[in-house]
Amino acid sequence: MSSPGHPPRLASWMLRRLTAGPHAEALEGDLLEAWRGGRGNGWYWRQVLVAVAASLWRLARSQGPALAVAIAASWAVMLAWFALNNSLFEVLPSYLRNHPHPYSHGSVFWIALFAGQAFVRLLMFAASGAVLVRIQRAHPLVASAALLTTASLWGFVPWKLAPVLDPPMHAIIHYLTALAGFVIGAILAAKFWRRPTLSR
Repeated sequence: MSSPGHPPRLASWMLRRLTAGPHAEALEGDLLEAWRGGRGNGWYWRQVLVAVAASLWRLARSQGPALAVAIAASWAVMLAWFALNNSLFEVLPSYLRNHPHPYSHGSVFWIALFAGQAFVRLLMFAASGAVLVRIQRAHPLVASAALLTTASLWGFVPWKLAPVLDPPMHAIIHYLTALAGFVIGAILAAKFWRRPTLSR
């Protein structure tokens, strides 16, 4: 979507956020001038995507090891959640169904267990996002995109196992709490670690 006198907003946002280097600002000015000179939105989008791809390639070559460490550390936190979820929040309900307990018959107990699971998931994914941004402070958006790409390609991730067209409510809540936790952790970490330190 573009407004009169301005190129597509999303493309411009991508150009500002996902490109880096000494010529990034000059490139934005050149593309804007060419767009105002008669180039269409399609041309502008193509130039932006090429510029973003080139910038990400340069970033991968220069920051590859640091980016890999950030993604691995973030995955370690998520895998800790998966292990905790499988050992506690999956085994416990199964045990209680086979060995009834006086407190496990009411719906309040199961609602509380589900809410506790969602809360712990939120905290764990927030920690995952915070770890990622803490290690890769220079390019948090690129690191987040790379991490989410690896998550979407990994079949072990629980949300990959849910039906695509008609996911159950449990899976929807899983999506939302996991994504919300990751975003909250990443934003808080970015704000916290970008604060200037006080000189002594």
